[in-house]
Amino acid sequence: MTEHTLAAEIVRLQKLDLDDRLRGSIEEAAELLAEGRYMEAEALVQNADARVRHAGGTVAGSVGL
Repeated sequence: MTEHTLAAEIVRLQKLDLDDRLRGSIEEAAELLAEGRYMEAEALVQNADARVRHAGGTVAGSVGL
């Protein structure tokens, strides 16, 4: 995933209706990317994306996330 693609994925995830914990992970990924910590940001984004996909695209208020 390129840096530009990662940034686009962060924006896409930020637009979703996510629970507070998952939203926090996305915000942390955005901060890490801004600090140049690409690999850490990518890991958080991949994890968040997998959790969203597992929940069927909506995770607001989900238990256990």
